[in-house]
Amino acid sequence: MKKNIANSKGVTLIALVITIIVLLILASIATYSGMDIIESSKLNTFTAEMKIMQTQVNSLYDKWQRGEVDINTLGESLDYNPENPEVSEQANKVLKDELFIDDISGYRYYDQETIQDLGIEGVKQEFFINVKQREVVSYKGLKYDGDMYYTLIQLPDGLYNVDYNPEEASKPAFNLSYERIGDNQWKITISDIQYDGYVNKWTVKYQLSGKDYENTTEDLSFVVNEAGVYNVTLENENAKIGTEQLFVNKVNKPKLSEGMIPIKWENTNWVICSENDPGWYSYVEQAENGTVKWANVMLSDGKYYATNSTTVNKTGKEEARIGTKVAEADLGSMFVWIPRYSYSISYTNPENKNEGGEIEVSFLQDDTNKEVSGNETSKTVHPGFEIDGKQLEGIWVAKFEASGKNSSGEYVGNASSGSSGTASTTGAYVMVKPSVPSWRSITIGESQYQSMKISTDTARYGAKDVNSHLIKNAEWGAVAYLCYSDFGKVPQINACGSSINGYYYDLYTGAGPQANGNESVYSYNSSTFATTYAYNTTNGKLASTTGNETGVYDMNGGAWERVATYLDNKNDSLSDYGNSSTDTSIQYFNSDNELNSEYSAYWEKYEVSDEERNNQIKISDTEAVDQTTLWNGTQAYNETRQRLTNAIFNLMESHKGIGVNEVTESCSYYGKNSSNAWTWLPTTVRTWDNDYVLIGHVSVPLVIRGGYCGDSSGAGVFYSDIAGGYAYHNGSFRPVLAF
Repeated sequence: MKKNIANSKGVTLIALVITIIVLLILASIATYSGMDIIESSKLNTFTAEMKIMQTQVNSLYDKWQRGEVDINTLGESLDYNPENPEVSEQANKVLKDELFIDDISGYRYYDQETIQDLGIEGVKQEFFINVKQREVVSYKGLKYDGDMYYTLIQLPDGLYNVDYNPEEASKPAFNLSYERIGDNQWKITISDIQYDGYVNKWTVKYQLSGKDYENTTEDLSFVVNEAGVYNVTLENENAKIGTEQLFVNKVNKPKLSEGMIPIKWENTNWVICSENDPGWYSYVEQAENGTVKWANVMLSDGKYYATNSTTVNKTGKEEARIGTKVAEADLGSMFVWIPRYSYSISYTNPENKNEGGEIEVSFLQDDTNKEVSGNETSKTVHPGFEIDGKQLEGIWVAKFEASGKNSSGEYVGNASSGSSGTASTTGAYVMVKPSVPSWRSITIGESQYQSMKISTDTARYGAKDVNSHLIKNAEWGAVAYLCYSDFGKVPQINACGSSINGYYYDLYTGAGPQANGNESVYSYNSSTFATTYAYNTTNGKLASTTGNETGVYDMNGGAWERVATYLDNKNDSLSDYGNSSTDTSIQYFNSDNELNSEYSAYWEKYEVSDEERNNQIKISDTEAVDQTTLWNGTQAYNETRQRLTNAIFNLMESHKGIGVNEVTESCSYYGKNSSNAWTWLPTTVRTWDNDYVLIGHVSVPLVIRGGYCGDSSGAGVFYSDIAGGYAYHNGSFRPVLAF
């Protein structure tokens, strides 16, 4: 009988193939499962040994604290040993290269013999141990799931750390900092936790003041969406509770006009960015020098023009595109945003303001006097944020002292080693850039004219609908006070400058001191300047108001800086030097030495005594002289000179925020000594950080600030002096933009 193979009960070829495939799949699963088991076993063993060692190190730490053990006798030094070079090499690889530990001097190598001497059984690893920091690092580490692990805290989720909470442990202390990561977004970070014990996982609780709820996280960094005061707590079920407070301060967003290009410092370059780029600025309290970032822009007078520019001459320029790195030579004129704020001053010695103090700043919202909380500020609103009766959200201050070029492309206002003269100013225009000679040998009236041209020469700068002008004394003070607050840094001196026959030349913008704390003047050297003293070098950043490249420079030293502030004494210097020499049709001061009313927004007026203003200065009950006679007079007139200067100083008390009366009890006056030579009397008064306070003489009615490179310790942001307004070799200026 013939069988029907299709109905046979035997195993078909197809069934056999399927069976083999299934068996292969099962074998594969078993293999992978076995591999997972092996990997998990290695992880568990590694974790167990690390926990055992961590517990032992915690115990050694307690004994060391009580003086019961000399930890320097345990294990071996990591210094290079030619008989066992592998230890030193492995230490550098693991501790420095993998864990990024700069100082490994506190670590020692624990081999098997050392571990057994400690009475530890069942641990097969070797370790790098730092008992003082209770740190345990595996000698060889563990590769798990593609990553290398050397410490407990590196393990997935950090779940394998060993809590250590001695009964006598104090509350945990820690630092709080924050950074802006977007509009109405800030990241708060907990760092430098100080605790006697060792905690695996902290619980973080944070609450915004005024809210009736708190948030909880296990991350040491978290994002908040509201400004204000945050109470932040660290907790652990076996540890004591520690609480710190942080004020997340919201500043006015920098206002941009047409022609302005936002730029940020990234790595080693200026980079064009969006106004919404979180890396553009971060006005936070300085956790350390350089933490804060002030907003920077450049105008369209460099290689690039702003995308929104409608009036700028685009010939030979490129459109500014986000992400473009800008070479130093291609930068446009640079300005830094100073946001609106109020302030209060606490003095080291309330009986003597000159001894120093602290300035507390609260940023204000929009153009109001309200703080982040919504309440009216109880502090003094800084007067630098007002122009022509209008309150401002902030001001743009020139990043460096002004420079200038003429129609031949030469830098103007700078002498040379071969001459005390300067290049022709024909066709000269102002710019604000680093590492170039500042514009000096220019009158105060011409300084105002060149500053105001930024807003009118839109073809060059592209800045439209802005108010550009020479910086006023209150605006100088706005920068000075901010750098003395937690949101800035007091700059060191720009000490770069050379002299010949008493004339200074080669005063380069953005330069720093010779070295940290060195206030001695040094000569410009083209072969070393860019790498040693320029604004973006270690020395250069010491002269920044932030401690990094984002701050304002040349506020201390460099050249004396003119400010658009005058003593209203009708002295001829006001009309002689207070008007433009380029465009004589522009008259800031009239022939009566009074400010023309249409320019009142651009100048600050300080009152003087009636006798000085009326030019009838009393010498005695029977004698009165005019200003010229007083200036030319002998030492016998010193008492009168001092009286007039003290009157000016007392009248300046009403001008807040300028860094004079609020930081000093007195000032020096300009008089003649026994040899009939001019000098500062009775002594050279100094205020915070030894800055000079030199005020007043009837024939020199204009104000200068900052000191110059040769003033050494006397220069500084609170340096105040007087000038005649004429062109001189070490006097420069700085523009401001407001709108």
